[in-house]
Amino acid sequence: MTAARIFLVLLGKEWKESFRRRRAPILVLVFALFAILSPILARYMPDILAALMAGQAPGSGPVITMPEPTVRDSFDQLAKNLTQNCIFLLLLLSVGTVVEEKTRGYAVLVLTRGVPRSVFLLAKYAALLLVVLLCLVAAFGLFAYYNYLLFDTWPDDHLLQGCAAVFLHSAFLLAATILASTLARSVPAAAAGTVGGYLVLSAMSMLPILRDGSPLAWPSVLTSILLGQRHLADFPWMLLTSVVGTLAFLGIAIRLFQRQEL
Repeated sequence: MTAARIFLVLLGKEWKESFRRRRAPILVLVFALFAILSPILARYMPDILAALMAGQAPGSGPVITMPEPTVRDSFDQLAKNLTQNCIFLLLLLSVGTVVEEKTRGYAVLVLTRGVPRSVFLLAKYAALLLVVLLCLVAAFGLFAYYNYLLFDTWPDDHLLQGCAAVFLHSAFLLAATILASTLARSVPAAAAGTVGGYLVLSAMSMLPILRDGSPLAWPSVLTSILLGQRHLADFPWMLLTSVVGTLAFLGIAIRLFQRQEL
């Protein structure tokens, strides 16, 4: 059996496993929920605050004045929810991707049947990317629908570019998570490595020399992309570092995995 055939077989197995272990359904549900809530909260938050303030006695507390909601508020909510809450859950559910297979002995069982270690690792990563793609299609589709209902605005290709930006951001972080899961000997260690690596990369991305080209800078420009004020082509360095960083993390993970004793 060729390496390509083995990869497709393992990819199919990982895809089914993501549903059997409820990883994919949970992620799709959470992404969809935040996508629906984003335009709803943006549209009705001023009304909710006004209702809360109406119950206060005059002069008993601060008066909060909210501006009229706009479609930008809806895109802001979506950008924050996807790149914070949803991505955090994605990484949390992915930290055990490799280390669980090693501790359970499944990795040894598969690899002793002639499966290349690189193919084994890449199939797991590709399955995660497919889950992310499914989540983003569901999230952006639902967001577009509810955004149209509440703000009478139908997004155009800017929404697709925003989806691509979130996908690149997710792919980079998942590659780092795969590396942490490959290095670790337990799920808690993998989680600690993922969080620690994220904090280090975030701190590095705040340096002036790296700020405009870091793969972790996508959340800061996502709203402007969704609104059509900026385009993916306006961020060539971020595109380059996202792809190169992702390939680098995967390459290091494969190299280390090939040298590990299971």
